[in-house]
Amino acid sequence: MHFLQDKGELHVHTICRSFHIVAMTARRDLMELEQKGALIRTHGGAIAKEKKTFDAQTPFAKRRKLHTKQKQEIARIA
Repeated sequence: MHFLQDKGELHVHTICRSFHIVAMTARRDLMELEQKGALIRTHGGAIAKEKKTFDAQTPFAKRRKLHTKQKQEIARIA
């Protein structure tokens, strides 16, 4: 989590090299951390939950989970 907070995003291969673990372990750990609400999974890695901007690489399914209350309020007003 410290690496993620410093960089804003991490890739599975970076995690594997840094901690000398296999990709499946890294993916499983990222999935568990996402379920706990600590981060947001992306294709091949994760981004910090505090990261506010997204690029075209961030999947729609991940972006639609963010700011849902604000989006619902905009829809209600519209």
